[in-house]
Order: sequence, then structure tokens, then C-alpha cells
Amino acid sequence: MVGGGIFGWKWTGFADRTLWDWSKLLLAAAVPAVLGYLGARISSLQYLGQQHAEEKRAQDAALQAHLDQIGQLLLDKDKPLRQSKEGDEVSMLARARTLTALSQLDGKRKGTLIQFLSEARLIQGRPGMESGQPGWTQRRPIVGLTSADLSDAELSDAILNYVMLGEANLRGANLRGADLNNTVLFNTDLADADLRFADLTGAKGMITEELEQQVASLQGATMPNGQKYEEWLKDREDRREDEKDRQARLAPSYVRHFPTTAPELT
Repeated sequence: MVGGGIFGWKWTGFADRTLWDWSKLLLAAAVPAVLGYLGARISSLQYLGQQHAEEKRAQDAALQAHLDQIGQLLLDKDKPLRQSKEGDEVSMLARARTLTALSQLDGKRKGTLIQFLSEARLIQGRPGMESGQPGWTQRRPIVGLTSADLSDAELSDAILNYVMLGEANLRGANLRGADLNNTVLFNTDLADADLRFADLTGAKGMITEELEQQVASLQGATMPNGQKYEEWLKDREDRREDEKDRQARLAPSYVRHFPTTAPELT
């Protein structure tokens, strides 16, 4: 083709081709390639779509199966879950199943499961009994969430007051507007969690400085001491300024007690 078109080699059969002829030849060659690419692309998208749909069905099935299991435990006539205490066989079974389910679910469905457990009052403790932490008491919940995998969980506006989340993984969780009043947060991983407008009044186990270092945002949140985050920031800056002033006042007294020149050697 190149020799016939450029150099006029008649034996190639392309010497007398016009520009339109060349265009048709190139188009004829390109169309199968483009169609092949589009076909492969469509097949790939269909495969990804089917895979996503299968994952969604598996997630929905896992969530529904756990909700059914907890429902059966709640309705059990001989050993109803709601009447169990920590350490009871039925309570331990419910906790084990819950932790397993949370490790398999995505963030959205984790939120759905926690909402169900919260509304059933299975994960909330109450003041009045030993919590295992010195200086603070709380009745332990029926289904404990200690060490639970709640990473990326969708928990906006969730009711989590008096929930024991010690050593739980809440990395990247959406806790915007959540009620974390008196929640236990000992060694809880809140890295990159969104706590905007959350209520942390009375939360135990993590000081405000630790929260600020870990989470993505505390905008509008109520701190464990009852202060708004913005008020706490202002008070912190005022304390730092007061400390600078105190150090400045102490500096002249410090200088007076020490000679400015070294004594002469005799």
C-alpha cells in the first residue's frame, strides 16, 4: 500500500488510488479494531456490574441473616436475649455473631446493623455497676462492641450513648451528629473519623487532645467536658497565652539569682 501510493508501484495495485479510496481503506481497517475495543470494554463493564451486584446481594444476605439470628435470640421463650447478662451463653453468642457480621459488612450496612442493635437497646450500658475501669462504673451491655470492626461505618446521627467502644476500630467512620454521651472510648481508633456536631459529653477514655489529633473533624462537636469544640480551642489558646505571660514574669527573677559573668580564677 505504501509503495503503491507514494512511489507509484503499479504492481502493488494501489498506484491509481484516490484520497477517497485511501480513506475507505483506512476506515475499513479501523472499524473492526474500534468495534473489538468497544466490545471488550462493554464486556468488562458488564462483568464489573455483575460482580458489584453479586457483592451487594452477598452483603444484603449477610446483614439479613444476622438480623434474623438476633431476632430469634430476642424471641427465644426459654432464654430471651434481652434478659441475659454479660457472660451468659446467649449474650456471648450474640456478641460473637455480631463481631463476625461487622467484619464482613461494608460501612453502610454496618450502620444499619448498629442502628438495629441500638434501637433494641442491646448495646447500651447503664450507670451503676463496675465497668472494669477505675474511678467509673457502668452496667455492661447485653451485646458488647469492644474490639468491634466499625471502620468506615455510616453512623451519622446514631444513638450510641453508654455504648462500650473500647479498642474498637472506627477508622474513617461517619459519626456526624452522633450521640456519644457517656460512651466508653478506651484505646478506640478514631483516625480520620468525622465527629462534626457529635455529642461527646461525659465520654470516657480519651482526652480532647487525643480526639483532636485522631479525628478528621470536630467542628461543632460537644467535648467530654461539655464545652463546644470551638470554645475549647479558644480556652486552650488563652491558657497558652497565660503560660507565656507567667514564664515572662519568672524570667527576670531567674536572671537575678545567677551571675551574668563567670568569677575570676585566683
